[in-house]
Amino acid sequence: MAFDYVSPRFCEIIGLRCEDALQDPKTAFDLVHPEDIQHFVEANEAARKTEEPFLWEGRFVIKGQVRFIHLESVPKILENGDIVWTGTLQDITDEKRAEADRIELEHRLQQAKKAESLGRMAGAIAHNFNNMLGVVIGNLELAMYELPQESESRSCVAQAMKASRKAAEISRFMLTYLGQTIGKKEPLDITKAVEEAQGFICSSIPANIHLKSEFPSQGPVIQADDVHIKQILTNLISNAVEAIGQAKGCITVAVEVVTAEDIHKLKFFPMDWKPKERRYACLSVTDTGPGLDAETIERIFDPFFTTRFTGRGLGLPVVLGLVRAYDGAVTVKSRPGRGAIFRVYFPMPEQK
Repeated sequence: MAFDYVSPRFCEIIGLRCEDALQDPKTAFDLVHPEDIQHFVEANEAARKTEEPFLWEGRFVIKGQVRFIHLESVPKILENGDIVWTGTLQDITDEKRAEADRIELEHRLQQAKKAESLGRMAGAIAHNFNNMLGVVIGNLELAMYELPQESESRSCVAQAMKASRKAAEISRFMLTYLGQTIGKKEPLDITKAVEEAQGFICSSIPANIHLKSEFPSQGPVIQADDVHIKQILTNLISNAVEAIGQAKGCITVAVEVVTAEDIHKLKFFPMDWKPKERRYACLSVTDTGPGLDAETIERIFDPFFTTRFTGRGLGLPVVLGLVRAYDGAVTVKSRPGRGAIFRVYFPMPEQK
């Protein structure tokens, strides 16, 4: 096979000089991605046999980068049996990526709508369930007050009250996960709150794990409930401790200020979240554990999902629910064998 002519644009796309492509056409088609070569050869052979146009879309590896290429070529058989191909080549990488982004966006919107619908339903159920439990617990308390201390029925009522309060706790957890937790919002120095919480947490960190801190001298200041911020940090550190397990490891807690431009391209939880403020306070917890694969990251904030043992899986959903209540977001960066970084973003409204 030989080229009689190649356009400058053709050579620009494939990253070769025109004289090199004309001298050795094989160098151009050596750029086909290894996984797409078979399809390329089969399509070419089929076009030769049928004398139909050769249409192919696939990947080229050009200067170390994968590019999507569209080829169209029409064969013409000469009297001596030779075949002359006349065709075009297009770089369609941008179109392919735009299509992939569109599909991903549609998927996220569908998931967001589904989550919103389920959230409204679950919130209504949890509120009604909580109201009914209030009536049950109130009547049980009255019954306990009326029953004499020596009554055999008293222990039965006490067990019923214990179970009712446990059910109310689960109901409150569901409201927290949905971001419907009620808490005070007042100016809070997040560094100070995290330092205070870390002081209590240190006593429960196993000896095989080293806890490090990277804090500014003061601030940033957010609008939040001190109790909620400490609960978020406690749950994130507990998750990191369990990830590291019995191995020697390190957990790093950091606080910094980032801009919306720094974070707008990341993948967030909740999936439909978008930065609205110019600046955000970022609380991060980094561990040297075994890391997470992509499938696990997708499910890690689902209630009761755990990679450990049954009965766990509430800590991270609570984190997401509390962050959701503050119109914030969480990101997870991890790979198997590389540890994990959980970053929580809290909005910092502009001072008026």
